[in-house]
Amino acid sequence: MKSLFIILSLLTTIFCFSQRTITGTVSDVNGKPILGSTIKVKGTFITTVSDLSGKYSIAINQNDFLEFSFFGYKTKEIKVENQEVINIELKEDPAFINVYIGRGREQDLKLITRINYETYGFHFSSKPRIISRPYSFDFGAQSGFNGNYNYNLGLERNITFKDYTSIDLKAAFETANFNDNQYHSYKISLSKLFSIISATKHQQFSLISGYMNYDGRFDSNQIGYGLGLKKEIWNLILSSSFIYWQDFNELNAQIVYYINNFNLNIGYKHLASYEEFQLGIGYHFYF
Repeated sequence: MKSLFIILSLLTTIFCFSQRTITGTVSDVNGKPILGSTIKVKGTFITTVSDLSGKYSIAINQNDFLEFSFFGYKTKEIKVENQEVINIELKEDPAFINVYIGRGREQDLKLITRINYETYGFHFSSKPRIISRPYSFDFGAQSGFNGNYNYNLGLERNITFKDYTSIDLKAAFETANFNDNQYHSYKISLSKLFSIISATKHQQFSLISGYMNYDGRFDSNQIGYGLGLKKEIWNLILSSSFIYWQDFNELNAQIVYYINNFNLNIGYKHLASYEEFQLGIGYHFYF
C-alpha cells in the first residue's frame, strides 16, 4: 500500500512539473487583437478564449498542440514544445466568408423592382465582418412614375458581453405610398446569431417591436410585436418575419441566392391591403 502511494505521488509530481501555463496574444494580419478567438489543446476539451486585448493563458503539457481559431479566419495549429509565450497571427479565410450568414461581406448593393406597384430603385447595406467595428447601416429607395414609392433606413449595433456572446440591436424606419395608401413604420429588433450543426451553418433569431402610422382604408396608429428568422442553406439565405399589429398583420419573406459575388433576390411583403413581390440583383464588394 505504501509503495502504491509513493508511485502515485511520483506520477502526480511528474505530471505537475510537465504541465505549465502558456500565455500570448491573438491578432490579425494588421496586428489588431482578435476578441473571442478560441484556443484549444488539440485532442482534449481544454479551451479558453482571448480577451479584449487578444490575450490568453492556458495550461498545457510540453508535447501538446494548440489550435487557434475564430469565425472567418483560418485555423492555426502550433506545437508547444519549450515555448512559454506564443503570439499568433490569424489570416482571413475567404472560403468561410463566402458561406457565412449575410455572406460576411462588407458592402452589398442591390437593384430592385417592386412588381405590383411598378417602382424601381436600390438598396445598400454596409456590415462589418469583425467585432471591433460594431456598427452597420442600410438604406434603400424605390419610386415610380405613378407616385408610388418606398424609402427605408436602418442602423444596427453589435453588443458583445463579457462571456463573449453577442446580440445585434437594430432601429429601422420605413415609409411607403402605394396607390394612395401610406404607412410610416418605426421598428426595433433584437437578434441573436447561433449555430446548431457547425460553424458554417448559422441561423439568426429576432424579436421585433414597433410603431406604425397607417393611412389606407382606415387611419390608425399601431403598436406591433413579432418574430424574425434568417437561415443559410448552402448558397441560399432564407429570411422571414411576422409582426402582429393591432388591426392587421405584416408578413415579410425573402430568398437570396448567391453566385460568387453576385446575388439574386426574390421578396414578398403583405401589410393590410398592401401586397407586393420584389425582384432584384445584387453585388457584394469591399472598400
